[in-house]
Amino acid sequence: MALPTVDFDEAAAIDTVDRWVSEIQEKMTAQYSREWLEATLSDHLQQGLVEALQVIEWAEGGDVIADAALRHVYAEMRNRHEAPPVAVQAYVLKTLVRGPVARGRGHFWYDDWRRNIGIAVLVHWTAEQFGLHPTRNRARKRRRQPSASGVVTAALGRRGVNVRETTVQNISSRLQGQVLLQVQVLAFMAGLRNVHK
Repeated sequence: MALPTVDFDEAAAIDTVDRWVSEIQEKMTAQYSREWLEATLSDHLQQGLVEALQVIEWAEGGDVIADAALRHVYAEMRNRHEAPPVAVQAYVLKTLVRGPVARGRGHFWYDDWRRNIGIAVLVHWTAEQFGLHPTRNRARKRRRQPSASGVVTAALGRRGVNVRETTVQNISSRLQGQVLLQVQVLAFMAGLRNVHK
C-alpha cells in the first residue's frame, strides 16, 4: 500500500469519509442489525438453508432473533396458504401461550453486527482512496502519521458514533479478510456483468 503524499489533507479526507458515513449510517444501527439478521434468518429458513430444529433450539435458548424469524416464517407461509413445517407450527403455538422471547438487558453481540461491518468497509475504502495504512502503531502515532482508522474514527465522531481509534483498528483487523473477500467477489461479479453485456 502506498504511503500518503506529503501534501495529504487529513481534513479533506475526513470530510470525504464523513459523506460516506452519512450514506450508510442508518445501516449501522443496532435496530438495523437486528432487522437484517431476522430477515436473513427468515429467508434462510424458508429456503431450507438452515434447519428449523436448529433455529427452534436457539429460540428456546432465549435468542430473540431466532424467535422472531420463526414467527415471521410461520405468518408468511400462512399468508400464502402454505402449511408451515410441523416443528415451526408447534413452536409458534407455544409462543401464543407464553409470549415471544423477550430481549434481556444489556448489550448483545448483534447490536454491533452491521456497525462493525460498516466500520471495516470504511477503513478499507479510506485506505484505498487515500493510500493510508489501515492502522497505526505507537511509533506512527507519535510521529502523527495518519491512518485510515484515524480518519474513520474522526468522521464517525462527527456523526455521533463515538468509538476510540483502537476500537476501529481492532474491528478493521478482525474483519479485514471478510471485507477483502467481499470486495473481490463484487469486482468479479461486476466483471462478469461487463463480459455478458
